[in-house]
Amino acid sequence: MRAHGIIRNIFCIVITIFSMIHLISCSMDHGNPEIAGSENKSHTISGTVSSGSPVAGTVYLKNATTGEILSGPIDENGHYSILLINYMTGPYILEARGTTGGRAICLHSLGTRADVSATVNITPMTEMICGNVLKSDPELFFESFDEDVLSKAATAVNISKHENIIKKRFKNIMDLFEIPDDLSLINTPFYTDHSGIDGVLDVIRFNIVLDETGKKTPQMVAKLIFSDDQILDDYTEDDDSGFPVQQVTVKDIASIAAVFKTWENKFNDESSDTKRLPLSSDSDLTVLFADDFFQNGRNRTEFLEKICTFDDGLVTGTLEGMRIIGLSYDYIDFSEGIAQVSFTVKNNKGYTEDQYHWTMVKSGEQWRMKGNRQLVDCYVGVYSAYSITTKKILANGFSVFAWTPFIERASDIHHIGVTGYGIPSGYTLTPIHKGGGLLFVASGSAPEGYCEFADAETVRDNEEYVFTLYGNDGNTIPGSVYKRCVKKGCSSSSDLSVNKLLYFSDIVNPLQTEIDTFNDGPAKLESKWTTANDMVRKEISCYYTHSSNNAIKRKIYPLNKSGETEYDFMIFEKNITRLDIYARSSDIYDRVFDAFISDSQYVEQTMAKDIIFYLEEVDKPFRIF
Repeated sequence: MRAHGIIRNIFCIVITIFSMIHLISCSMDHGNPEIAGSENKSHTISGTVSSGSPVAGTVYLKNATTGEILSGPIDENGHYSILLINYMTGPYILEARGTTGGRAICLHSLGTRADVSATVNITPMTEMICGNVLKSDPELFFESFDEDVLSKAATAVNISKHENIIKKRFKNIMDLFEIPDDLSLINTPFYTDHSGIDGVLDVIRFNIVLDETGKKTPQMVAKLIFSDDQILDDYTEDDDSGFPVQQVTVKDIASIAAVFKTWENKFNDESSDTKRLPLSSDSDLTVLFADDFFQNGRNRTEFLEKICTFDDGLVTGTLEGMRIIGLSYDYIDFSEGIAQVSFTVKNNKGYTEDQYHWTMVKSGEQWRMKGNRQLVDCYVGVYSAYSITTKKILANGFSVFAWTPFIERASDIHHIGVTGYGIPSGYTLTPIHKGGGLLFVASGSAPEGYCEFADAETVRDNEEYVFTLYGNDGNTIPGSVYKRCVKKGCSSSSDLSVNKLLYFSDIVNPLQTEIDTFNDGPAKLESKWTTANDMVRKEISCYYTHSSNNAIKRKIYPLNKSGETEYDFMIFEKNITRLDIYARSSDIYDRVFDAFISDSQYVEQTMAKDIIFYLEEVDKPFRIF
């Protein structure tokens, strides 16, 4: 028995040694010790995407081995993860595209073989590292992509060299947040909680430098939001000059974030079995808002009553369970106790809406919200329309307007001047009575608010447009100069017609020859939408009018996926005179037309602003806030 046991143990040892030799051989055969295993074995690269607040969007990856593109979504906390396969050995360049705080974001980072199954963060600081390593603008490099250049430039030694230079340039700001010297900007995990490296990103605004023609240059400016200090980073030159020592305390950054978290929590009562909206008189809620709070014409009492009231028809859901995401800081004056922030609101049905330039004021140790301080709601965005009848693009430009339901409060506004890229000099909006409120549009614009002077494709993301309110005496109304930021959305005239199904719905039923089926009602409308993998529609909406009482109806198709999707919608009313289908991503609307209107009706009889911004009760604005 003893001899038999010894022989069995020897046999086990031999088998173990043979298995180890076999595994080592397999690893060596694949030529990549960092990614050893079978050809089907997968690994990941993951990390955080933040620009002071988490970026909502998608991360794309290209590797120097094959040039293939992989992608992965970014969640609301800024985290992403991309699944790799064995033959992708690196180095890698990563691109994050999305939005945060109402701004469009495009950032980059680099990874090596050693980063497989590890962390690779993507921030404005990794953008700088990437630009300096590649000696070019990362976005342009990612688009053109040269595998040889990436392989030679993105070595661990070169990446580390430029990371250390960037850390040196930002050291005096990183010291404010007590960040250790050995932290890696690329590889150290962090949370988007307005502390640590996320806090550093909060207090710095990063902007690509554009030349005289509006084209990007290989330069980035980093400017503090609480002083005039800034540094210029030229990717083609080595420079280690940094920010001077700052004599400030940054605890207010977290304190402001806590105010919005408390507000969010009041609409997410986990202690109750039945979710509910808080009372507008709740003292724990009202204390978050300053006494002189003012938001798009509403005072504090009116605003709280609005957001604490169940109104399911208005925005396909209430604010019960709402989220406040993408909080970013526009500027802050620590000594005066005043700040300005932008953020995005997401309601319980997934509808999102960007909020720009809310003023914050500090009273004692408490920060409170003052709203956007605007008398009217101003809007500028991309506007596109396609005629299935003629197979032509009917509109591809801007939509520029302002609106308020408070006619008396806006009676002193004579006109509104609008300036910004693509807007002609002297562009003026004048008021007309519409839907129980005042709509400010350019005279003769068709549809109302449409500005055809700039092709949507030429519009640059994050361009800022200024709305200036003028009184009846011809002078600027004090405190009434408002700013809005534009996001391009999906539309691009270069491929709008060729790939129309990426942008516009295809009517499956009824056919062109069968549209009279809607004269007698009821009838079934079926449409199909095919989107690119990286294009996520948040909502599909169908609006229609009928001759019986000219009422406007709205049908929502919640959508949080890409690919081919079909919709069907029963219309019971008779004599349909108009039908429009819209796609929305965030608060960007891409206008869609089908066969039920003609080009002449588009110009002469449009009700575009009624349809987009009003529902069945036409005295209610479409926006949440």
